[in-house]
Amino acid sequence: MQVDAAPTQHLRDERVKAVFAMAPGMIQAFGMDANGLRQTRVPVHLVVGAGDQTTPADENAAFAARHIPQARLQLLPGTVGHEIFTNECDADGRANFPESCVDAPGVDRAALHQAIAGGAGVF
Repeated sequence: MQVDAAPTQHLRDERVKAVFAMAPGMIQAFGMDANGLRQTRVPVHLVVGAGDQTTPADENAAFAARHIPQARLQLLPGTVGHEIFTNECDADGRANFPESCVDAPGVDRAALHQAIAGGAGVF
């Protein structure tokens, strides 16, 4: 997909005071290159799981953090995947949507949600 970022390169919304991005993806695919990211003028905190296969950290959140001035990158260690950023599931959800509801062994989605919420509040 070709995306022309030129029309939006100089947009700024003064109401946006900070960005807290969870598992950001497709960063470069949507025209957000190093030069554009360097123009970010609000505080940015990016959080992603080290085991995220949907939006891998290196090419998404870590890429953004390398180029956004003073961005903070929080990498959740181990097998923490992309879906931990969605709600916890009940038994029906786990049975019908295991790809979204069943985490890797040792991953505690509820505890991660508390830690992420706490980090957002501090940020």
